[in-house]
Amino acid sequence: MREGGLKFKAAVVEVISPHSHSDEVLEDLKEVELLLSALSGKVFYKTVQHRLKPHGAYYIGPGKLEELKQIIKDKKLNLLIVNNFLTAAQIFRIEKQLWDLPFEVEVWDRVNLILEIFEHHASSYEAKLQVELARLKLLGPRIYGLGGKELSRQAGGIGTRGIGEKNIEIMKRMIKDRIRKIEEEIEARITIRSKQIHKRKQGKVKTISLVGYTNAGKTTLFNLLTGKGKKEKNSLFTTLDSYTGRIRYNGLAKNYPLLLTDTIGFIKNLPPELITAFKSTLLETLNSDLVLHVVDLSDSKIEEKIETVDTILKDLGVESEKIIYVFNKIDLYEENSKVIENLKLISQFSPRVFVSAKRERNIDELLKTLKNYGYSS
Repeated sequence: MREGGLKFKAAVVEVISPHSHSDEVLEDLKEVELLLSALSGKVFYKTVQHRLKPHGAYYIGPGKLEELKQIIKDKKLNLLIVNNFLTAAQIFRIEKQLWDLPFEVEVWDRVNLILEIFEHHASSYEAKLQVELARLKLLGPRIYGLGGKELSRQAGGIGTRGIGEKNIEIMKRMIKDRIRKIEEEIEARITIRSKQIHKRKQGKVKTISLVGYTNAGKTTLFNLLTGKGKKEKNSLFTTLDSYTGRIRYNGLAKNYPLLLTDTIGFIKNLPPELITAFKSTLLETLNSDLVLHVVDLSDSKIEEKIETVDTILKDLGVESEKIIYVFNKIDLYEENSKVIENLKLISQFSPRVFVSAKRERNIDELLKTLKNYGYSS
């Protein structure tokens, strides 16, 4: 752990259209702060740059890069995050501009940041496989080419191709072979999981999945309904595996098993390759009889986050008819004016239930809704 107990001390920048409002984007950058906090990091400086289009070489403009370089030097930061998707060459060029600083500075884009967090939270072998697959598919070019860690100050210090063309070709083949082996292993696990799901359906076992934007309170609701003690944390992406338990709350499903699955939280601007890598985990959601879309009622970006999750579910092929919106954190109603505003905005999302998993409020109303869908004891 570095100075002050922080592993990463970061500056964050985002390029936006001249017509966008800086205040709105700075609000979005708060999500980056939450993401980095999951890695024992802290954002010490954040800024935006208005451009008609990203700079071809650096994504951010050269002048802005020089400004950030001075801030990084003055504040002794060790990480620069560009909150968008950059090419391997763009990341390398930014890194190269920072080489003459008296200390090492890493450069990440949004993909790097999310993958680092996924890797941090991956505990099971399957989750680790899925993270490795996503990393190889998304960052492969950076691993063996420009912007990769192998292309260090020493290897690429004179601006050459660094590790050499022959070695790059060897690493390309190694990465391709590793991707194939991981995909084969994940496919084998998908086959096993599919058989388990088919067996449940033959046994008339009803299954329900919890989905939602990350940090919406899915795990709290899962623990409440199943009686399990799955770890809760005010952090993004604490759930990477799917966890299944039998609903035991208030006698529901007394005569036959009713299974509830907690799944990975979603986030906006997720690369499609990341969703694909986690298809074995998401299989539970795809095959559930019912999907509970958990929403943080107190979130200032509530409609945007609902749309993000709905879009991902649609892309995955989840039928809208089997989705129930569960608006969580209703306990904040009395103390949060934003909740009152949000309540006026969500009449279009139906069917819906309002609960507080933390305070155990309106849970019976949720169970009544499930019973109306044929999920009763």
